Amino acid sequence: MKPKSGFTLIELMVVTAIISIIMMIAVPNVIQWVSTQRFNSGVRDIQATIESMRLYAAKENSTATISFTAGANSYVTTKRKRGIGDVNTTTHKLPGGITVSSTMNLVFSNLGTATTFDTVIINGGGGACLRIAVSITGSSQIKNCL
Repeated sequence: MKPKSGFTLIELMVVTAIISIIMMIAVPNVIQWVSTQRFNSGVRDIQATIESMRLYAAKENSTATISFTAGANSYVTTKRKRGIGDVNTTTHKLPGGITVSSTMNLVFSNLGTATTFDTVIINGGGGACLRIAVSITGSSQIKNCL
């Protein structure tokens, strides 16, 4: 007589229990990782916007402004074209749970330099905090909150 192939009910239940335990351990870590990555991505997007506005001002020989409002989950960019009087204003939304906690207007001159030295502080869920320091030369750098 041939032995029967397959799994017993007990074997299936043990494997299901092991998979369930592994999932209970892994899912919270994955959720935290996704939240952290979303926050870091939002901060990098803000820095990329700062750099692109700086380059725009220098390229167009004009001014560019980024307006941040404390507690908001968005910021506004304004591009001006020299001589034409053309103004382009755009509102940029941040991913959910990310807010800017500093109110400021960051203005880039036609040389691509910032008119003032300033820092944008960005807060995320779970107490995450990063800041973007903008130097008078217009360059920006992501740093940890102090």
